[in-house]
Amino acid sequence: MIIWYQTRMNFIHLRTFVVVADAGGVHRAAARLHLSQPAVSRHIQALESELGVPLFDRIGRRVQLTSEGEDLLRRSRRLLAEAEAFTERAGAEERRDRQPAPRCDATGHREHARGLSA
Repeated sequence: MIIWYQTRMNFIHLRTFVVVADAGGVHRAAARLHLSQPAVSRHIQALESELGVPLFDRIGRRVQLTSEGEDLLRRSRRLLAEAEAFTERAGAEERRDRQPAPRCDATGHREHARGLSA
C-alpha cells in the first residue's frame, strides 16, 4: 500500500532540503529544524527518490549540492517565498474579515468603544 503523503514532494520536504543546503549537513539542519537526523535524511531521500536524481554529494558528514540540487535550491527558495507571501496575504484577509462590524445604536449611529454615540 502506498501512502501518498510520504512519497509526494511537499513544502516540508523542500524546506528541509533548503535548510540542509544552507547548513551544509544533516546534523546541523536537524538541530535548526528541531527534527531528528533520521527524519531529515528521510525527507531528503524522499525528494531524491521522487525526482530520480541525487541532490547532494555526501562527503563524510558534510553535503555538497549536485548540479540538480543547485537547480532545485533556486526553485525551492522561490516557491517557498511565494507560498509564505500567499499565506501572509491570506492571513491578513482572514483577520480583516473576522473584525466585528461597527455596532450601531437604535438610532443608527455608530457606537464608540466606550458605548458613546457618534
